[in-house]
Amino acid sequence: MPTLIVYASKYGCAEKCARMLQDRLEGAVLFNLAKDETANLEDYDCIVVGGSIYAGRIHPKVARFCARNLDVLLQKKLGLFICCADLARVDEQMAGAFDERLREHAAVVEHFGYEYNFAKMNLLIRTIIRLIAKIHTSQSHIAEDNIERFAEALR
Repeated sequence: MPTLIVYASKYGCAEKCARMLQDRLEGAVLFNLAKDETANLEDYDCIVVGGSIYAGRIHPKVARFCARNLDVLLQKKLGLFICCADLARVDEQMAGAFDERLREHAAVVEHFGYEYNFAKMNLLIRTIIRLIAKIHTSQSHIAEDNIERFAEALR
């Protein structure tokens, strides 16, 4: 069953997670929405859609992709993931990221963890992260167990 992993990433966490998922799903193809928002979904039986949450919102290219392709996504085996640091609000973040119909249809919905990669952030974003999250250095908190469980649900 061909699988397409569609994602958008601002600082690289969602891309890193998408690649980790690809390693666990034989023959899966990655599609970066930051480079192109038009994918041929008809070629795939299973579609995974994911992205990072910034300021409470999913990457805008992920939101547009889902809105434009809602009917097709509802006809496919579907997986949805987010990357976000606010672990206390994962369910709320997921609800804000994806249409309720997509969440209900999905075979699996999961949180893949988060990263703060200060090397990829500008000074303003680094300062905001330091003030709000009280984080002063780059950190990686990728939830590999969640990625493995997600892959297993799609196999």
